[in-house]
Amino acid sequence: MVTNPYDSIAEIYDSMYYYPVHKLEDEYIKEMILTHSINLGKTLDLGCGTAKILEKICFDDYTGIDISENMITKSKNNSSNSKFLKQDMADLFSFEENQFDNVISLFGSFSYTNEVENTIKGIKHVLKPGGKFLIMAYGKNYPKRKTYILNKLNMNTDAHFYSSDELLRLFIPSNLVDIEVRGMTYLSEYLQNIIPNSLLKQLFNIESRILSKFLKNQLFFLIITGKKYA
Repeated sequence: MVTNPYDSIAEIYDSMYYYPVHKLEDEYIKEMILTHSINLGKTLDLGCGTAKILEKICFDDYTGIDISENMITKSKNNSSNSKFLKQDMADLFSFEENQFDNVISLFGSFSYTNEVENTIKGIKHVLKPGGKFLIMAYGKNYPKRKTYILNKLNMNTDAHFYSSDELLRLFIPSNLVDIEVRGMTYLSEYLQNIIPNSLLKQLFNIESRILSKFLKNQLFFLIITGKKYA
């Protein structure tokens, strides 16, 4: 994984995500995880950041890893009942094989690994047979996002911005199965301060549930899901 630009902003990270669309994204990802995961069993979160997902979901057994020491420290302060490790997501072979029911990586953390093939092989390694994964990557349009935290702070990034075809080309050879890519968030980002929240929610739902299947490469996030063959 590349040097993480978030290490220097761990203390203010959560406070930067206060826009209405961020709340809608959080709820949608919560719903996706609850729908896609195996009974919220043993879960590994790659690039967990401050582990904000734990505010939304109570996993049975949660392990978060991140390359940022400061993010891990913040996570430990936020949740004393979960396990956190300073670790690169490309080094998953340090875990025992067939250990986790679920692997997640949320809100673009996957885009910061420069060892993508090793990371995908590691996901397959740690998943139990039948175990599921949900990975969020930055889409090609993400650099245009007004609320992208690094844009707001005028910080450079080495993140990779994916197309849906590119993600499929990376994941399909791994022999993981039931692979699907969808998108999340575009127009709702630009209209969130213009239209009422009730209409914003409707627009976000249209984007995430309908446009995500047909115009996924226009949306800011790409979400790839699948499972390990049982």
